Amino acid sequence: MRAFVAGFRGLTSTAKQKAVTNGFQRDYLHELVTDNGDLDEEALVILLGRMRTTSRAPKPAALGVIGKDHITRWMVDHAGVSESSIRYQKKAGIEGDSPYVIEIAFGIREDTSMSRRIVTGLNWSPTLDVPAREIRDILQEMRVDPHDPVVIVVHMARPSWKYTGRGKETVEL
Repeated sequence: MRAFVAGFRGLTSTAKQKAVTNGFQRDYLHELVTDNGDLDEEALVILLGRMRTTSRAPKPAALGVIGKDHITRWMVDHAGVSESSIRYQKKAGIEGDSPYVIEIAFGIREDTSMSRRIVTGLNWSPTLDVPAREIRDILQEMRVDPHDPVVIVVHMARPSWKYTGRGKETVEL
């Protein structure tokens, strides 16, 4: 159990590992599985609570960023965007006890006959479709229409996401 706890940021010292696992009724991770194959949720809640009180939440900087330079280069090289038209913004913070980083870039295509393209990613993985309804709502509110010759890049990072669909195609913001 202590080796498992040691794998988490902020819990690598033996004193913290001992504080988290001290008096815990189980010594091994496989003992958290009940006889019917389910996880012992009560024990997991206790373990998670101890881990949270013993460590500090990571700062948003620990999540990392793709960065303005990389996104700009991609938009110019692969999306046909004029470099002078690109606008980039990064927001980072903590919501509840969870850090987040959002990077957004907007650029106008050099070929004005091309339509809008939205490129999104969650935690450094591209998504097949726009993962949050709010993104489309904001674009509609800003009157960025599907026929406009623009490219929008949205990358969002956080430790975990609450998925709203079984296929993990949409998230709750």
